[in-house]
Amino acid sequence: QGILFFIAGYDTTSAAITHALYYLSKHPDCQQILYDELRTCDEFTYEKLSQLKYLNAVINETLRLAPSLTRINRECLQDYKLGNTGITIQKGVVVEIIPYALHRQADLWPNPNDFIPDRFLNPVHHPYAYIPFGGGPRL
Repeated sequence: QGILFFIAGYDTTSAAITHALYYLSKHPDCQQILYDELRTCDEFTYEKLSQLKYLNAVINETLRLAPSLTRINRECLQDYKLGNTGITIQKGVVVEIIPYALHRQADLWPNPNDFIPDRFLNPVHHPYAYIPFGGGPRL
């Protein structure tokens, strides 16, 4: 389990960094904004890094476009009606969510295929519209 945890953490981190560098290379304007923000940082501590809003926005937008998980499975704990659709998910059914598809829905994300870190500076999306590592309670 320890080795699997290490490999999973290493792979997701390296993939996210690689994608972030790719998107920044394709968007020099975003690269410049991030560079300017990083120049203001005098030390790289957890507290300082958490204050770098544009860096966090770049990471979030990267994970929106290239989520680390290909699918998320959740078990339904009770019968659940999906609004007025006439569909009921029965207790015990495993629901599979594809973050890549969710993160690119045009009704949730304007210009869903574009790299726009600014959308995470003042987010207006539903909390479960962005789930690069899953969401909701864990059992």
